Amino acid sequence: MAHAQGQVTTERLAALLNGIGVEISKRQVVRLLTSRLDDLLAEDREVLRAGLATARWITVDDTAARHARADGVTTQIGDDRFTAFRTGGSKSREAFLSTLRAGHGGYVVSEAALAYMRGRALAGPVVDLLAAHPAKVFADAGAWAAHLGALGIGQLAVTPDPVRIATEGALWGGDQGGGRSRRMACWPGR
Repeated sequence: MAHAQGQVTTERLAALLNGIGVEISKRQVVRLLTSRLDDLLAEDREVLRAGLATARWITVDDTAARHARADGVTTQIGDDRFTAFRTGGSKSREAFLSTLRAGHGGYVVSEAALAYMRGRALAGPVVDLLAAHPAKVFADAGAWAAHLGALGIGQLAVTPDPVRIATEGALWGGDQGGGRSRRMACWPGR
């Protein structure tokens, strides 16, 4: 509590504990504070999933963030019942769509994905290539990137970037299939 809520540094916690007779190093204090983070991360992911699944509306805001001497972005997602924060290196649509998925994986070339791609001005032949291919669901970013590479989409040097738009579309398509962002149907067009 002192560390998380009182913002007491690990150095000061170690000094406090040593002062009352508990021999402990700063490193051991850090280990104690971070040893069970997986449980907290899983709970945080479930809060976001439940919130997105049941929210009548959501708000989203972001702000610049700096962590470990690197620039980043912190995004807040929530409604009147829940709030979740995610920090990453990018404020891109891809990063936002990934955040909305709340830990669900996969990329899906669905009708929603293809409509997104068309709406973002992805070249017709590229959309047709993705639509005609029998593979429509990809487990992770590696499988999706390999698929785009096999189709030759990664080698195209045009604007807008076909890999970026196709990836955003496949994230959108996967999310629409799960219904997690049904309330954001107007978002991709703005």
